Amino acid sequence: MTLSRRNAWSLFDDINRMFPALTDDDSRVIGSNYPMANRRPWSAPSMPDQAAWRYGPSWADGESSRSCRTIPCPVSAERLRGLALLMLMSVGLSAPALAEKASRAEIISRSQDAAALILEKGEDAAYREINDPQAKFTWKGTYVYAIDLEGNMLARSFRTEKTVGKNFFNWQDKSNPPKYPIREMIEVAKTRGEGWVEYMYPKPGGDYAISFKKIGYVYKVPGRAIFVGAGIYE
Repeated sequence: MTLSRRNAWSLFDDINRMFPALTDDDSRVIGSNYPMANRRPWSAPSMPDQAAWRYGPSWADGESSRSCRTIPCPVSAERLRGLALLMLMSVGLSAPALAEKASRAEIISRSQDAAALILEKGEDAAYREINDPQAKFTWKGTYVYAIDLEGNMLARSFRTEKTVGKNFFNWQDKSNPPKYPIREMIEVAKTRGEGWVEYMYPKPGGDYAISFKKIGYVYKVPGRAIFVGAGIYE
């Protein structure tokens, strides 16, 4: 069975809209009053008043003469939700993709923490920590980056080996028309010291060929020709 991520999320949302109040502890079971031991998960019904069925081996209570091949097995709403989550896992959604999104306040705080770390421990030590995907500067599906005012990528934990040490001054995103996000960030750092830049960019752990709207924070490290920042997707 092939299931896209979009369809999996759609299934999960549909189930929650259709059966918001039912759980395994509720005596009301979709389409039947069979005992809980006899329930089998399969798929979401197309309408709230329809039963969800599974056809397979014999009943769980051992009554082999009453086969699910001929008798429908009811499913609780909670188990349907569980099935939807299993489908999400099956299409490769990572834990960060299901986690809570970072807030703007967190973006600002961690970016400024990175700037303070650069001033306190020096660039080399700070960049090692920023590059570490297990450290505090990578969280909730986002990460801190450090870039100099010439557009050179100094540190980040996403695609580190393909980006750090390279110049992105002339990099264009997939906006229509294309933007030059790094140039805009440099301008913000030089003129205002901090601010936000909107652009299109792939999500960590996803298809790098697909870009999403992202809002990137820029914070110039005091006394250095460097800015740090992080972004959130909308």
